[in-house]
Formats: sequence, structure tokens, C-alpha cells
Amino acid sequence: MPKDPITLTAQMGESVDDYKVVNSKRIQLQAKQSIEFEGLILKLESFTFEEIAEVPGNENMPAGSGVVVSIEINDGLNSEGITLNELSKPYESKSFIIWKKYKINLLEVKGDTQASAQLKIELLKR
Repeated sequence: MPKDPITLTAQMGESVDDYKVVNSKRIQLQAKQSIEFEGLILKLESFTFEEIAEVPGNENMPAGSGVVVSIEINDGLNSEGITLNELSKPYESKSFIIWKKYKINLLEVKGDTQASAQLKIELLKR
């Protein structure tokens, strides 16, 4: 499966707009916590807070920062590790993915001593 949700929808000849949200839930998870939603088990594996160094002489690669969230998803038949991130401009973030009939959105990450991520999971139907 392509890692880029835009590529996924283009290959299938449809867009996110072709789907309706049947059910959704906002959740807050810390590393190694898991939750079940509509047949999907989602486990937040880890957080990585990044500092991006400036590439001297290349104005297209300025200093920046971001967070990468690694998640394990399992629908009882298949499991896969996915990565979502939020990066500072001008870097491109990947804050959602569509996997089978689910859309998983990274909404917010809090980075204190007990880092946690707020996610929104949506069950989709055509």
C-alpha cells in the first residue's frame, strides 16, 4: 500500500470526497497504549521529536522541527505499521492516512514528560 494518502486515492480513481463518515472517535493515547474502534485495533508505538538542521547554501532546506508518530494498526486479518507526522513549514506533513475503510488523523501531539497524541479515527463508507 502506498504511504501517501493522495497516491492511494489517485490510484483507486477516487478521492476522500467519495466516502462518507459512518462513525468517528477522538482519542488521546500515550506510547504503548492501544484502543479498539469499529473492528480496528490501534496501538501508538512511539513518538520522535525532530530538529531539522538547515542545509547551508540551500534556501529550500531551512531549519525546522517536527514530530513523528509511529502507530500499529490491526483489523484482525492484517496489521501494518504506519507513520504520521507534523513538520514545520516548508516541509510537508503527513497528518492522515486512509487504510482500508478507516481514516486516521493526527490532530495534536503534546510533548511533555508524558507525551501523548490526539487522533481522530473515522469509519468510512462509499
